[in-house]
Formats: sequence, structure tokens, C-alpha cells
Amino acid sequence: MQVHIQGSEIGRALLRTFRTERLNAFLSEKEQSGLSAASVNKLRAAFSRAFSTAISEGWWGGANVAKTAKSRKVARGGKGRALTAEQVAHVLAEIPEKHRPKVAAMFGLSLRFGEVAGALRTAYDRRARTFTVARSWNRETTKGGGAAVALPVAAWLVPYLEQAFADSLGSRYLFPGKRGAILSRNFPARRLLARALGRAGIVEHYRHVCAVGRAVARWCWPTTRH
Repeated sequence: MQVHIQGSEIGRALLRTFRTERLNAFLSEKEQSGLSAASVNKLRAAFSRAFSTAISEGWWGGANVAKTAKSRKVARGGKGRALTAEQVAHVLAEIPEKHRPKVAAMFGLSLRFGEVAGALRTAYDRRARTFTVARSWNRETTKGGGAAVALPVAAWLVPYLEQAFADSLGSRYLFPGKRGAILSRNFPARRLLARALGRAGIVEHYRHVCAVGRAVARWCWPTTRH
């Protein structure tokens, strides 16, 4: 919450200048900038707690204006909304640099984590700018048993795959684990992404189906894969 309130105009405002209309305008601005409904509601709750404390301590004799501020409806279940390119960039910026290529691939290609782990260096065609999905973990097929499919690589994803290609020299895997071996099944992909989404102030909850994979990618980036 600090990143959204501290240092902002409303964070520096005096209590006596607060009105419900001013808080509503602030929350609407955050929502329009891409903050999720759940995050906006958390901001509203933070203001409400601040006013409650001020009232109980005798610092403020007025009403708790946050209680009358507009609450956002948070969707439960169903399909998530796609993140904007700017939001995806914010999330990737919160991922440790060494893990960004694999997470970017999950976003940009809608891959399951097993498909990332099992991807060989030959899956990425640097000249054609395609990525062939044909493996999951050590299996010579995807989790669903479908045929191999070559996906176009978006321009924004190219630098991440180029970095993965350079970093994986000496291994048969594009996103290798320790000593060039396949990534461990214990790799904390879900926790890594969840923390990044939280630090970016975008998503507080998501339904998980495939360790990260397509269930997360439906939020994060439009994909040509079906």
C-alpha cells in the first residue's frame, strides 16, 4: 500500500481536507492506471483503518469518509482479464533477473511450467522467430498429448529468449536448472509469480490449474495458442 499512498498528493493531504469525493477520485485514478478491483478495495480499507485510528485517538472529530467511498466489485472465478503490456513489464521487473526469461516465456507463449522446463534449445528458432512446443518435462509430448505446435514469438519476447539461449549454452535445455540439467519440479514457479504480481500491485488472487502455465497466462497476455 505504501507505494500507492506515501509520496502521493493524497498521502500528504491534511485530514481536514479529506472528503469522500476526493478519495473516490484517487481510487478511480488508481483503477484507471490498471490496479485491480481487489487492490483498489485494499487501498480503500487502508484509508478506513487510518481514519478509524485517528478517530479513536482523538486526532479527528469527523466521520470516517473512507466508509462512504465507492467499493469495487471483485470478480470471482471465470476468466481473468488480460494485463496490459505495461502491467506485464511491471510484473517482469519484479522477477529476479535470472528467472525473467522463463517467466516471460510463460506469459508470452502461454506455456505450462512443464513445457518451459522441458523446452530444448532447438525449440527456439532464432531466424524464424518461432517457438515449438513439443515437450513437457522429460516427455516427448506436451501434457495434453497434443501434436507439436510452432508459435510466433512477439517482438517484446525476443530479448528474453535470446538471453535464455545465451545463458543455456552447454545445456540441451533452453531454461536449464542446476549444472545444465532439467529444471527441478520443486522450482517455486507459482510462488515466484504470485509474489511478483503482488509487488506490482496487480493481482491478489488467481485460480491455478497447471502450476503457473495457461491459467496464469490468460490474465497476462493475449495468445494465439488455443
